[in-house]
Amino acid sequence: MKHKKLLIELIDYLDAFESVHEGARYEPDIKDFADFLLWRSEKKKQEEERVTVEQRRAASAKDTARGISLLHRYSRFYIKKALADSPLQTEDEYTYLVCLMGGESMTKTELNNLNAMEKTSGAEVMRRLLKANLIQQRPDEEDRRSMRVSITPEGRKVLLNLFPNLRLCADTLVSALSDEQLIAFDHLLWLLCERHNEIFTDKHDVDLRELHTEARNLKLTEVQPSSFPRRP
Repeated sequence: MKHKKLLIELIDYLDAFESVHEGARYEPDIKDFADFLLWRSEKKKQEEERVTVEQRRAASAKDTARGISLLHRYSRFYIKKALADSPLQTEDEYTYLVCLMGGESMTKTELNNLNAMEKTSGAEVMRRLLKANLIQQRPDEEDRRSMRVSITPEGRKVLLNLFPNLRLCADTLVSALSDEQLIAFDHLLWLLCERHNEIFTDKHDVDLRELHTEARNLKLTEVQPSSFPRRP
């Protein structure tokens, strides 16, 4: 039989149709069955489109993650040149100092969280800055077990000397973007940073799959500019 497969599929649809109308007060006719087939066809089409959209999103997410990773490497490449003649050895030391530039002291935990840095790695960054007399520390008055750190006059001087070259780094990194593109990119970038800073700070030990589920379910919130150590 040439159309045996089609006939089997039609029988399956008929079984589903009867299940839907089981217990109905009227006897469904051929028009009802035709409407049912149309509904199932539309539903199948929507499901296929949904899968296609999800596949495209997954591919875009993968490309975006790789792009961000590469962009970070390019940024480090430029910043390394800017730091060549300064007491700072790494980009991390620079970002830690920038966080303290406003003059307010921070606990070491607060400083690590702002920089998305693990405790051990952050402690090493602060150790180098303390040794170079670029930051200073004192016990927290409210919690004597905690230490607060602040920038020293020498640290402020180092930053002020670095700013011209670091502005060159920043401008070089985004030079391919128009003004409108840069505004849009900046907005989206910091939406992501705020979302991930919340996860890093509040759900540090949560399993990756659980983090993924929560991140997909929660809407991105508007970024608060003062929440992050933006570079001058």
